[in-house]
Amino acid sequence: MKLNKKIIFQICAVLCSAILLLTLTVAIINVAMIDTAKDNIYKPENIDKISEKYDYILILGTGLNEDGTPIDRLADRVEVGVKAYKSGLADKIIMSGDRSGDSYDEPTAMKKYAVELGVPEGDIICDFIGYSTHESMYNFKTSYPDASVIVITQEYHLYRSLYLCREQGIENAVGISSTLDKYPKHLWRETREILARVKDFIFLN
Repeated sequence: MKLNKKIIFQICAVLCSAILLLTLTVAIINVAMIDTAKDNIYKPENIDKISEKYDYILILGTGLNEDGTPIDRLADRVEVGVKAYKSGLADKIIMSGDRSGDSYDEPTAMKKYAVELGVPEGDIICDFIGYSTHESMYNFKTSYPDASVIVITQEYHLYRSLYLCREQGIENAVGISSTLDKYPKHLWRETREILARVKDFIFLN
């Protein structure tokens, strides 16, 4: 049975309306999440503008090279976290990431690099079950319910990270961007993050 032009037009109109609604929803969620977090995000060169001391610096994991060392984005996160530590913004650093086994252990690799950069081992805490941004924030809130925190990750990821802080009830949190370079596959990660913001907003509300 052939569809007449009117029915085809109606189907196209419904599909276009659904796509437009979905696009608007994604845009509104992303704009709102970015807008609520942007005033609490600092560039690494502006950390002197952070006027108070925090209980912890929380560095989020993101990946390892085949030899077990941090990939460039993770190395930058550790370097910025160490800079904040040496600036006296907190006395303890938490490395939160994925430890899937002996051959893949983000927190230990992050800790090793921070020690190489001059942080005493005793000032570093490892969270080995930070398998996602949400889990890292949940683990922090569970372990340190009344603590304040500085979150370290790339800027595109900080908006959602600080949103998840608020959702977990972490009332005193700021972020320092560790975007020190233009990383490979940057556009792909930005696109993925747009969808991740929507996912977390929907499932946490």
